[in-house]
Amino acid sequence: MDGENEFEEIIRILKQESGNNINDEEYRENQKERYMTMKLEDLKKIKPLWATDELMHHNIGNPPGDLDNLEHISINTIQLIEAVNFQELNPKNLFSTKQSSNMSFVTTLIRWENGQPVDPPTLCYNKEKEYLEFTDGRHRAILAHHLGQACIPVAIHRYSKQFLIERVKLCPS
Repeated sequence: MDGENEFEEIIRILKQESGNNINDEEYRENQKERYMTMKLEDLKKIKPLWATDELMHHNIGNPPGDLDNLEHISINTIQLIEAVNFQELNPKNLFSTKQSSNMSFVTTLIRWENGQPVDPPTLCYNKEKEYLEFTDGRHRAILAHHLGQACIPVAIHRYSKQFLIERVKLCPS
C-alpha cells in the first residue's frame, strides 16, 4: 500500500471507530466547552482506554515490534510528568488559551467517553539534550494524569528503556 492510500485508510478507520461527530468542528467545539466547564471529579469519570494488549488491533501509530524497535510498558504517571520534557505544554494545566492544544485534549476525551481506545504516548531519549521527550502523545499523558491514572502505558524505543526506568517507576503489568 502506498503512503497516500495508507493515510486514507487510517482516516477511514478513525472515522469508522470515532463516529462522524468527532470530525464535525461544531460538535468538537461544543464538547470542548462542555469539558472545560466540567468539574474535575466529573471529568475523572471518563476512563482512559489504551490501544494495547487485547486492544492492540486499534493501535495505529506505535504497535510494538522489531521493525520500529518499540515496546509497551506501564509506568508511574506522576513520575512521568516530573521526568519528561513537555516542551511548550504545562502538564499542570489541562486546558490553555491555545485552541489546537485544547482540541487535542477534546478529541481524546471524546474517544474515551465513547469507549474507544487511543495509542499510548511514545517516548524516546534525546541524546543531544540528555532528556526524555515525547515523539507522540504529550496531551494524552497530561490528560491521563489529570484524570487520576496512577499508571499509563507508553511506547518506548528499546534503546531508551534503561534511561526511562532509571527515572520513572515501572508499574505491574
